[in-house]
Amino acid sequence: MLETLKGVRQEVPPLWLMRQAGRYLPEYRALRAEKGGFLELALDPQAAAEITLQPIRRFGMDGAILFSDILMVPMALGQKLWFETGEGPRLAPTVTSRAVLDALESRPEALQPVYETVRQVRATLDPRVTFLGFAGSPWTVATYMIAGQGSREQAEARRLAYADPGLMQALVDRIADCTIDYLNAQIDAGVEAVQLFDSWAGSLSPEQFERWVIAPTARIAAAVKGRAPVIGFPKGAGGKLPAYARETGVDAIGLDETVDPVWADEVLPGNLPVQGNLDPLALIAGGETLDRATGFFRPFQAARMCSIWGTASSRTRRSRMSSGCWRGSGKGDGSPRTEASMSGFLGGAYLWVKAFHIIFVIFWMAGLFLLPRYLVHHQEALGTPEAAAWAKREALLRRMILTPSILVVWLLGLALAANLGLFEGGAGLGWLHAKLLIVLLLSGFHGWAVGYSRKLAGGHGPIPARRLRMLGELPALAVILIVILAVVKPF
Repeated sequence: MLETLKGVRQEVPPLWLMRQAGRYLPEYRALRAEKGGFLELALDPQAAAEITLQPIRRFGMDGAILFSDILMVPMALGQKLWFETGEGPRLAPTVTSRAVLDALESRPEALQPVYETVRQVRATLDPRVTFLGFAGSPWTVATYMIAGQGSREQAEARRLAYADPGLMQALVDRIADCTIDYLNAQIDAGVEAVQLFDSWAGSLSPEQFERWVIAPTARIAAAVKGRAPVIGFPKGAGGKLPAYARETGVDAIGLDETVDPVWADEVLPGNLPVQGNLDPLALIAGGETLDRATGFFRPFQAARMCSIWGTASSRTRRSRMSSGCWRGSGKGDGSPRTEASMSGFLGGAYLWVKAFHIIFVIFWMAGLFLLPRYLVHHQEALGTPEAAAWAKREALLRRMILTPSILVVWLLGLALAANLGLFEGGAGLGWLHAKLLIVLLLSGFHGWAVGYSRKLAGGHGPIPARRLRMLGELPALAVILIVILAVVKPF
């Protein structure tokens, strides 16, 4: 997984669940009953290390995510943090004025239990499993510090950002400073990559998103750069994802389940590793529903190897549901690698195969475009010495361009189609079926044109030149349709 985050394509994409350590596991619930509430667990290094490792033992995930909470930073900045049973986190005092912010006394020592958790996990974790640390992004953390709790629309924070941008900037800067120290200390203690969770990024307008999400994230990423890969997860960012990817400097980006993977593959930088996109409700449903959900983003996986994750946070979830994600619908050898490998067997060769495929498609289309025009001249020259010259040109075109091109186009095209999951019934591949149909029709035209060329060379009678010229426009029309299907992907 670490190599994937560094941009090295893998034959099989790694797998982890964003909240793979938690209440859906019976062993977690047993430990929580023994130790007490969530915060007591998160601040107990031995218990937190055990919880971090539980899903790795049970499922063999490719990544282990630190068991902690994004609200450790507000606690270190001086707010009191506690969890109300059945309601979630609470913070006090709420930051509603500059006086409150200035009165907060930082307590960096409050984060020492987290660092000790990291050290204990690092000492036990299989080195083949990537250890992920994390923090909340400044905007999302600020929404909690301002409201004192989670809120559906983040109205208090958004209102403060408009009414007193100076105060908001001071708060975001303070969170960013603490987050930089926090992530660097996690790296010092043993994590190998870090993720920035911006759970409420989707609530901001483009202008506010630029100031409160992109700018502080870029600052944090720059401060951690070179020490460990940084994954950015701006949940709900939608159309603002390309700007986030370009301007923050993160090493990888997380997609929530609402993002169209085909669109994301087209608009995100081609060398940027991506992860996510699995709907947690599809994980609960399992079976064919889960197969369809993972099948939908197979085209995206084939274009760039990605780390797959969903979430495992539902109160109603049980370990069998996570096992369902692990096994898919019972196909393969019981590991996510079998399912994932169906869509990415070309691995690092994918771009080379695709490039050569496009080159030979161009050669093939050029040959199909030229041959009917040669045939028109050949027909007109029948009975004259020029006919033999045109027959020789056609034979050369068939031998040097058309025959090798159609063979390579079919060979590489079928490899790419298999890589995209075409033969596994993957969802969202109607556009690929349409392309295949067009190529089949072009192959039929190819066969007819080559056969007619040989008939003319043998002295057989011609067909009307006008009809031949009209047939000669079919390759150009087919190319236009293929380009539309490849770019728009309408079905």
